[in-house]
Amino acid sequence: MKTNYGFAIVVVVLILVSCSSAEANIEPTSVSLTAVPTKTEPSPSSTPAPTDTPTPEPPTINIEEIYGTWVYAGHIFFQYNPDHTFAYAFSEASLADGPLDFGTFELDGSTFTFVSDPESAGCEPGRRGVYEISFPYPNRLEFVLIEDTCHDSENPAMTRMTPIEKAMVDDWQFKENPLYYLQITNDGQICYGDSLEAAAEQTICNSYVLESNLITETCGENNPECDAGQTCLASVKINIYDQLEYQVIPGNCDWDIHNAAAPYASHQFIRQYP
Repeated sequence: MKTNYGFAIVVVVLILVSCSSAEANIEPTSVSLTAVPTKTEPSPSSTPAPTDTPTPEPPTINIEEIYGTWVYAGHIFFQYNPDHTFAYAFSEASLADGPLDFGTFELDGSTFTFVSDPESAGCEPGRRGVYEISFPYPNRLEFVLIEDTCHDSENPAMTRMTPIEKAMVDDWQFKENPLYYLQITNDGQICYGDSLEAAAEQTICNSYVLESNLITETCGENNPECDAGQTCLASVKINIYDQLEYQVIPGNCDWDIHNAAAPYASHQFIRQYP
């Protein structure tokens, strides 16, 4: 039997050519793939942890600002010393001899603590008074009560003592009556008038003696508001507004302190500048 190899080869070649032509006629197709967004969870480290707002520290006060003599309510005197001892009394002279209370104090930031001496007559031994203090104005010391085992304390404000003998010698106008003036002199006189000029004429004058913050005023012969020789005891001070405060000590005034022309009970006088 004779095999026709030539015909078989031709058939194979035709099949291959036909396949190649079919592949060449197929147009490529484009496939559009739309990306689907995926949700990404934040890592724990990417979220800031909540932080507490820091509490501001109270202001630190220089303890040297406290040293010295202070007056509260016009007649109670406090003395704070560099050795951290304190005393208070009804007069400046009594701070060293016969104080109402004495002991030690300490300052931590703005927290001020009193501790009474065991021999103090004013409070039980070991009494503690704790306050926050501040200086809202020059020469003014204010206290806010935290705890006090001795007193039903208010929140006192104290004024630093100045040399009153020097500070009060000047011309003054009665704060509540603009037609009432004083002239306080270096030679122990308080003269009155309805103007500065009238007061300066020294027609109506009283004499005075000053001891610490206590003034004893003695009526002069030409003063129509009181009898010559009558006396009146009062406390005086210069307050933080540079005003003269005159506070009669109850039971120590011979003349009528309610007389409208002579307002001695408890009043303020405004310094008159030239």
